[in-house]
Amino acid sequence: MLRLMEVLLYTGDMKRMRSFYERQIGLRHDTAGAQWTSYPTRGALLALRPVSEGRDPHAEITFASEDLEGALRGLAERGVKMTGQIQMHGWGRLARFRDPEGNALAVAQPTQPIPMGDGMRLGSAVIHTRDLAAATKEIDVLKREAVSNASRIENAAKTRAGVAL
Repeated sequence: MLRLMEVLLYTGDMKRMRSFYERQIGLRHDTAGAQWTSYPTRGALLALRPVSEGRDPHAEITFASEDLEGALRGLAERGVKMTGQIQMHGWGRLARFRDPEGNALAVAQPTQPIPMGDGMRLGSAVIHTRDLAAATKEIDVLKREAVSNASRIENAAKTRAGVAL
């Protein structure tokens, strides 16, 4: 099942953004540095990274999946195109894609359980769009993928339980 895992904000001014999220919003970071600062919320992780030279500040929304290949197959079957290869990180694997408006999205398969923070609850993310029909179609693709993965996981659990009997 896909779960909102992370909202990543790429910024041109890490110091200013950290000050805002820590002083004005009241978040406490669990990791802070020049290349990465993260705030565990009671929803998804909120993180800051410096934007690459020549790029504008932007956001990336990452969903977590227990089966990255299955999630990617399902997305591809419904017309979603990945923007590169699966990337390996110390915390897991990640594949990126874009929605019809060009917003950066990703699906990740973490190697560790995703901790639930004790900070403010991040309950939703809003994506502004010029084409509501196309954005709604993309969201429907993600919802179907979540339902498909949940069903597959439930069936696998039932099968394992039956074998154990």
